Amino acid sequence: MKQHIVVEDLKQLSEKQCDKLLVWMLSKHYSRELTIGQMIEFLDENMRVNEIKMIKENEYTDNKVWNVHSVKYWKTGEKYNESMIHWLERKELCDCLWEVIKRFLEK
Repeated sequence: MKQHIVVEDLKQLSEKQCDKLLVWMLSKHYSRELTIGQMIEFLDENMRVNEIKMIKENEYTDNKVWNVHSVKYWKTGEKYNESMIHWLERKELCDCLWEVIKRFLEK
């Protein structure tokens, strides 16, 4: 199970996205290896996540995927588009949380 993002994940960010994340990470004294717990903390502080759960990939298999459901983004009192992310699924919880963070940082 993947426990944290790696340098390759960070390379997916634009310079603006990277700067936003770096400011937050430095304020928390976190290293470059953002863990699952730290990603959940980021999401908790910056947006509204309704649920994080493991679900069956589909009705034909027992494969499981992680699912993050978010209805609204919130940032310093500003309300963003309510339909930015509804359901997001990935096989690794770490990758699922990272994708939500990347989408949030795009704004």
